[in-house]
Amino acid sequence: MKMPKEYVLVLIVGLFLLAYLLEAVVDPLTLPIATPYQFFQTSYLSKVPFSTAVIIIRTLAIFITPLWLASFLDKAFQFKAVSLLVIGVLLQLYGVQATASSTVGIPLEWAISFTFAGATLFLPMLIFFVKGAFVTKKSAPPKDIGSLSDDDDDDE
Repeated sequence: MKMPKEYVLVLIVGLFLLAYLLEAVVDPLTLPIATPYQFFQTSYLSKVPFSTAVIIIRTLAIFITPLWLASFLDKAFQFKAVSLLVIGVLLQLYGVQATASSTVGIPLEWAISFTFAGATLFLPMLIFFVKGAFVTKKSAPPKDIGSLSDDDDDDE
């Protein structure tokens, strides 16, 4: 079933709003973790289940956003794959840097969401690379391009 792009946009905005509203209820995370990947240990998950739900909802919204933007490109599987690769790597690097350096710019919840959204973007990236490898070029340039035999022009 194909969902209209407008509905996907509403879903993305709704997920961000839901994460924002749920985050307003809880205090910001202050966990002593060196990387965002340490957050999903059972000891941390049992301490902050509500914040975990907020992180998962926000991760889902961040994950869907570049896929929604890529859906506007018809075919172009290799371009989509490379774009998702770059976005995924940058999201992970930013999340790891923000967590490791304890920057004040973004909360820990956002850093963890960026990191896991970047990691999950690798699956569609692989799918686009495989699709791009097996797609065949259906159109060839016409044979008369660059031909000098076309003298029907008005060369007078």
